[in-house]
Amino acid sequence: MYLFCVRHFNDVDHITPIVWKMKQDNYAVAVYCINPRYDIENDYRLKFLKEQGVTVESIYDAFDQKMNGLHHAMRRLFLRFYAKGEKFSSHQVEKLLLLSRLNQLAAQIIGRVLYELTRISFYRKSWAQYFLKESEAQLLCFDHILPSRYVVNVLLEAAKEKSIPTLALPHGVYLYTNESYKARTSAKQRFHKFNRFDYVIVQNHLRKDVLVSSGIAGEKIIVLGSARFCGEWIAQNKKILPKIIESTGRDPERLRVVFMPSKPRCRIDVERMHNTIDLLASLSEIEAVVKPHTRPYW
Repeated sequence: MYLFCVRHFNDVDHITPIVWKMKQDNYAVAVYCINPRYDIENDYRLKFLKEQGVTVESIYDAFDQKMNGLHHAMRRLFLRFYAKGEKFSSHQVEKLLLLSRLNQLAAQIIGRVLYELTRISFYRKSWAQYFLKESEAQLLCFDHILPSRYVVNVLLEAAKEKSIPTLALPHGVYLYTNESYKARTSAKQRFHKFNRFDYVIVQNHLRKDVLVSSGIAGEKIIVLGSARFCGEWIAQNKKILPKIIESTGRDPERLRVVFMPSKPRCRIDVERMHNTIDLLASLSEIEAVVKPHTRPYW
């Protein structure tokens, strides 16, 4: 079984076409979400993969038969408060907006603490070994993720012991021509991030050159382009993309603008970005939509 681990919109977007093509070629593939907060049930691409017969599950809901009652109880709690964002029930608290928000924040914090405790206490290397054994893993694929995130580290350790190859797949298209585009990023950080994987798939030679200069062995870096933007997947994606924008009542003469800002940590000018959004909102001649970056939760 070829296993693919996803965590956010971006990763699903770039990994889905690979899984789809492998399924078409009769490879045994499965997708597991390692982010407990990601809504895999309402992702149109993951729904599509399910319809093609691909196993799509949360990694926290699968292969935990050996866990005890305490683990199951903690998992239910962190899934309820951290993943689903539910609030503690209190009719008096709900009457006040401020207290309601504090109530929700408290639930999120407690849920996050429960998740971290559960991850440390139960989702250890022994669990990862059990997961790889029961899933009959032949290959373990991630996006370009830090090994310290979620349960990636224990999965990498278990895969190494079992001689199961690990891959890091791109979750975007690398277009930067300087190394200072993202705060807190350094050659040392990139080395520790990517060197844990047996192979690193990149979109272009620009990205490969950056990783090689960071100390990653050139022979483990393979340039394969972007599956997300290959013609075959673009055609397929158009067929399954949800059509939720109503055209009725819209002025066809107005210019439609979609503004897609990046994350603040990518050294963008936040004040200028806010001013741009305000400017777009003030223009009656256009119809503007702001689509926040898909990685953050705000």
